[in-house]
Amino acid sequence: MKSSFWGNRVDVEAGAARGMGRRLNAALVLALVTVLGATALPARAEEKSYRGHEVLHVQVENVVQLETLLALEAAEEDISIWSEGAGVGEVDVCVSPMQKSALDQAGFAYDVWINDVGALIEAERSPLAGNEFFEAFRTYQEYASFLNSLASRFPSLAQVVRVGGSWEGRDLLAIRITGAGGGSKPGVFYIGCQHAREWLTPPIMAYTAEHLLENYGHDPAVTAMVDGLEWYILPISNPDGYVYTWNQDRMWRKNRRNNGSGSYGVDLNRNWAVGFGGEGSSGSRNGETYRGPSAFSEPETAAIRDFLLARPNIQAFLDIHSYGQMMLWPWGHTPSLPPDDDDLRYLGEVMVEQIYAVNGKRYGRVGNIYDTIYPAAGNSVDYTYGDRGAWSLAFEVRGMGFSVPPAEILPAARENMAAMKYLSAWLLRGGPIRCEDVVKFQAKCGGDSGVTAKAVLTDSSRSGDYIPFLYPSGKRYALINGKTAKFWECCFNTGQDMELAFPVNCKPPRTLDCP
Repeated sequence: MKSSFWGNRVDVEAGAARGMGRRLNAALVLALVTVLGATALPARAEEKSYRGHEVLHVQVENVVQLETLLALEAAEEDISIWSEGAGVGEVDVCVSPMQKSALDQAGFAYDVWINDVGALIEAERSPLAGNEFFEAFRTYQEYASFLNSLASRFPSLAQVVRVGGSWEGRDLLAIRITGAGGGSKPGVFYIGCQHAREWLTPPIMAYTAEHLLENYGHDPAVTAMVDGLEWYILPISNPDGYVYTWNQDRMWRKNRRNNGSGSYGVDLNRNWAVGFGGEGSSGSRNGETYRGPSAFSEPETAAIRDFLLARPNIQAFLDIHSYGQMMLWPWGHTPSLPPDDDDLRYLGEVMVEQIYAVNGKRYGRVGNIYDTIYPAAGNSVDYTYGDRGAWSLAFEVRGMGFSVPPAEILPAARENMAAMKYLSAWLLRGGPIRCEDVVKFQAKCGGDSGVTAKAVLTDSSRSGDYIPFLYPSGKRYALINGKTAKFWECCFNTGQDMELAFPVNCKPPRTLDCP
């Protein structure tokens, strides 16, 4: 069997290994200590060890084998499916040394992808040599302190706001950033860490907030985005689960609802109202995608919903996850495409190019959630798009698993920040460009280096430079829902600068002869 420490995985968001520890309610413990006159709190349960656990690429040949694998996971404590979209084909499975034999006895073929999950976890908690904030993974309290320090340093631009509370009483803390100018501004709301194990997402959010504040007044593009928009950035939307990954089980996914009978946790990204209870969510309380008893049953998702309802100016929403290097948008609860699929695809593909331009990291899959990875009913972007009308997308950021070395933090933060800034700038320009908005396109044709386009619009305030398009790719179409594809093809093939005027009836020429 082929063995490797890191594999090459870009196609699924993984599930989490089931956490077995329990965290006592702090208020209850304190009350007991007071009544009994104790001088020390009870020792917490020992942290779950993943030393020697492997992650396998298991080949599931048919439905019978799939049912066998699911039964093994349900019966064995240390067999955990990491692939949320488990089906016939390749499935990621985390196993302990003792339980690996169960897969052998069941006749599964597999390759070893990660040969020691515990070693990765240990490496993840070893900070780099310096003391900079983004040279190590940080605790919930450290992120709270970091946001408060930003607000203290930039009091005219930033305030820490409490979005709501968790089951165990922790605050969901966001930072609001906006600059000069009064009145209602378009709002953006970007969240991370709905799934507790996804440690790479909070620093991406925190880095973006710091970048905006430190570059305000120095970078004209940042200044315009901060002045023109109201930013809300929530690094950790599942604080109880995140704390639990530090104290008890690094691979815990859900929140910390007590489901009874020894079961804990709801998958927050299956607890939203649009499509709730549908395909891709579980009704089993022990399931990693357990959706909860009802939509918005969890204080965390209900708090974010209420926050959105109180701020109808929020027009863009991003939900940052790991891992897999994907750009996704609605729908997740149905294979039907959303009404704005063309515009969402344009956004997604351009944002992927923004990410690539920073470090050369290619996001390999771009598309609607249901078809691109798997059904996922009750997710956040389906709700924020379908119910709140926001432009909503989700990232699966870099990383070949949940545990990554601290050296990955800054590269991930910088490349994903570029995509977040693009969406914000796009919203600031007024959102999607419709055919009837266009007077003409002009382009600088750079051959293999791509195309830089300028759109001249009827609203001159929205005219300006647009993103380079890397052509050809078959799916990389230009503005206006691909209606200028021939224009871009000519530009790429000839390398000559181009201009295309749109007639009054808004129908581009049927043909365009290349010069």
